[in-house]
Amino acid sequence: MMIGLSHVICSALMISILLQSALALFSDSEKVKGWTAVFQLFDTNGDGYITETDMDKFFQESEYASSFEESARANIYKLIRENDGKVNLDKFLSVAGSWQNNVISKNIILINIIT
Repeated sequence: MMIGLSHVICSALMISILLQSALALFSDSEKVKGWTAVFQLFDTNGDGYITETDMDKFFQESEYASSFEESARANIYKLIRENDGKVNLDKFLSVAGSWQNNVISKNIILINIIT
């Protein structure tokens, strides 16, 4: 039996709605915990900053890299470039909330579950 394109689109929309609903259930402190975990994954050398080198390494080596869409990757690299090539946790947290509807924010759900 073939699955029609409309069925695939409907399924994708339902998954997106479920992820948004799940994300809404997290308290602010849980979201900060999730974003902090994301920052720590990105900070591959543990120096307290995210750089393009860290991101290159993350996207080449991390098992989580494939779950980040190109638009999410572009947002991260843009943030780094706009901040003299490195971003600390405080700056990352201050910007991360604006990514609420981006695929990157949906990865908080997965990271909260595994941490």
